[in-house]
Formats: sequence, structure tokens, C-alpha cells
Amino acid sequence: MCKFNIIDKKYNYPADAKPSIDYTFSFEFKGREEYLEFRREWKERYKQLSADIRKAKNNLKNEMRSQAAEPDHEWYSVWKLEGHKLTLQEEARMMMQLVEAAKKEANRLQCITRELQLAS
Repeated sequence: MCKFNIIDKKYNYPADAKPSIDYTFSFEFKGREEYLEFRREWKERYKQLSADIRKAKNNLKNEMRSQAAEPDHEWYSVWKLEGHKLTLQEEARMMMQLVEAAKKEANRLQCITRELQLAS
């Protein structure tokens, strides 16, 4: 995958909304082809992440359904699944911020390239 670095991770605690994490990234792609390769790889990674989240949700639902039949069942495994799902969702949010930042960076590079072409 095209390399990127997380420069900053800022926790945002608005009074009227849910807390969130805002990331700042730096990218190593320098042109259109590298950006398109980055997007292809990002889509594959995000597709797998989405499937993992759906799988974790289904596992949690199935575990909760089995609870109705077994009243003495321990809740630890359910909470463990829920924690895993939340971690995947946090990663998915980070991935969405990553692709948004990548689009802005690609646009910035394209504007610079156009200006250089017009100047010559």
C-alpha cells in the first residue's frame, strides 16, 4: 500500500456530539498513478475491514441470541466481541479520514502540476 504517516491524533470532545478522533496524515504519493494505486489498495483494505465489522456484528448478535436460551452463560465473550467491533469501527473511521485527506493531497498536487504546465 502507498505509504502514509499519521502525523497527529487529536481527541475531539464536542459538548453537543459524540467524541471523535481527528487524524492528520502525510502521504508519499507524488503523482496521479501513485494516487490511483493508493486508492485501489485503500478500497481493497476498506472492503475487508467492512466485511470484518459485519462478521463481528453477526457474531455478537448470535452470541446475544444464544443468551436467551442459556441464562447462566457468562457475558465476557459478548463484551469481548463488542470491544473488537468497536476497534474495527475506529479503524474504519480513520480509513475514511485517510481517504479524504488523500483526495485533498492529490488535488493539491494536481493544481501544482497544472500551474507548472501553464507557466512553461
